[in-house]
Amino acid sequence: MKSLVAALSVVLFFILTVLAGSVGLEYRRHWERALDPHGPYVLIDIPKGQPFSATATQLHRSGLIDRPVLFRLAARITAMDHAVKAGEYRLSAAMSPKAILAKLASGEVALHSLVIPEGYTLEQIAQVIAQSGISDAAAFRKAATDPAVCARFDVPAQSLEGYLFPDTYFFPKATPAMAILQAMIQRFRSKLTPAMIEQARHLGMSLYEIVTLASMIEKETGVDAERSLVSSVFHNRLKKGMRLESDPTAVYGIFNNRGMITREHLQASTPYNTYRIAGLPKGPIANPGLASIMAALYPAQTDYLYFVARDDRNHRFSRTWAEHEQAVGAYRSFRK
Repeated sequence: MKSLVAALSVVLFFILTVLAGSVGLEYRRHWERALDPHGPYVLIDIPKGQPFSATATQLHRSGLIDRPVLFRLAARITAMDHAVKAGEYRLSAAMSPKAILAKLASGEVALHSLVIPEGYTLEQIAQVIAQSGISDAAAFRKAATDPAVCARFDVPAQSLEGYLFPDTYFFPKATPAMAILQAMIQRFRSKLTPAMIEQARHLGMSLYEIVTLASMIEKETGVDAERSLVSSVFHNRLKKGMRLESDPTAVYGIFNNRGMITREHLQASTPYNTYRIAGLPKGPIANPGLASIMAALYPAQTDYLYFVARDDRNHRFSRTWAEHEQAVGAYRSFRK
């Protein structure tokens, strides 16, 4: 009898060993094998506080894993079922369940690009943010025009216009507006060198005035070769006490402007319209790129006082009013 019991025990042990080995093999095969080696990447948003069982179901329904029960078991065995962090992740069925879980536990959320072109205004940037879905555009506008926020970022104005450096940024979904503003201003500050600050002092201008002038240059021309020439016109006019008479300043802040500048625009009384005020406008009218900032700091050495657009990109520069009138007659139906 004892021998029979012993024999049955051996057989049972063998069966259990084989079964355990089979389960272990299946577990490892599931854990380390990708469901689809050619699977595309998809965005998966894991809500805060979501139970791990719901996460496993979500991954299964998205076609990323095929055995949610085994996925949950593997996560529990490795003590990773409570390590998942909320957020949006870029995942693929070409990743093994092990790699997918490691990604979810790492907190390496998906980043979205935010492309800000040179010369965009604060309002245009807010519109780009709204279209991207990365952040709250209304919160961005509010913070960017809050004097307390400006003071926090050491910007001597009521708005951060001019300091939101045009560039390509990468942010996760639901990034706070303040984080976006901080990244843009830090990028702006990183572009400034001691030599540039010293050059502003040499010109007798504050950094804020340089940024304001650079924003005008940015809006006047997109041609690199012309930036320093446009800058020379503005610098020359400032030295002579002439009004700058820059068209983009006349339409800054005017809503529903379709791009056509009219005589009414030029005659509008605003603190930015350099047809009506002396010197620089109240502040920047856009966010300039580095090329325009450099042009504001290092104008070409010319005696130009006027320029007029020849086409959509290029300008004709003149030294005298007579030359300018001739250029206007050739390239515009009206001017000034």
